[in-house]
Amino acid sequence: MAGTFLSGRLAGRLSHAHAVDLAYGLMLTGALINLALATGIEPNAFWVIAPLVLYASGMSLAMPNLSLMALDLFPAHRGLTSALLGFLQTGSNALVAGLLATVAGAAAADPGRRHAGAQRQLVSCCGGWPAAALVAASAALP
Repeated sequence: MAGTFLSGRLAGRLSHAHAVDLAYGLMLTGALINLALATGIEPNAFWVIAPLVLYASGMSLAMPNLSLMALDLFPAHRGLTSALLGFLQTGSNALVAGLLATVAGAAAADPGRRHAGAQRQLVSCCGGWPAAALVAASAALP
C-alpha cells in the first residue's frame, strides 16, 4: 500500500521513467537487504518480512507507471494493449510460479541453502531493468 500511495503522490511530479527508476531502486535495495540478512543472521519473522515490504512497495510503485508507459505506445489500441498486458502478466506469473516452486522445493530439501530465496529475489529485480529499458527505448521511437 505504501508504494501505491507513493505512486499517487508522485503522479504529477515525476515522469513515468523516473518513477520506474525509483521503484526499481527500492526493489533492488529490498533485495540486497534481504540477501545480506539471509546470509548473515538467523531468520526470524521481522527480518524476513521487512525487506519484502520495501520490495513490494517498489513493485506497487512501478506497475502503474509501467502499465501507462505500455498503453502510451499504442494510443489507438489501448483496449488491445491492456488485454495483452494482462495476459502477459498473468502468463509470466504462472510460468515463474511454476518454475520457482520446483526450484524452491529442491532448495528446501537442502537446508544449507537458506539464502536461495533472497538470491532469486535479487535476480528477478535485476531482470526488470532490461524490460523497463526496452519499454523506454521503444517509446522513444517515432
